[in-house]
Amino acid sequence: MKSFSILVVFGCFMLVGICFLPLLPVKLTPSRRMPEITVSYSMPGQSARVVEAEITAKLEGMLGRIRGVVGSS
Repeated sequence: MKSFSILVVFGCFMLVGICFLPLLPVKLTPSRRMPEITVSYSMPGQSARVVEAEITAKLEGMLGRIRGVVGSS
């Protein structure tokens, strides 16, 4: 490609970017809430001890290894 063609392509990209600029969300007062994730599961007919051993303990162990993850009660 010639350098002029490259300049024209980048110019077109720039115009498209300028056209989409008003669509970008801007928060003047950002939220103070931290991102969160909720995990739910069910094991019908199982006791709490089985659910704890089979699912809850394994999830807590895996999520506990991730830096910055804080559990809630």
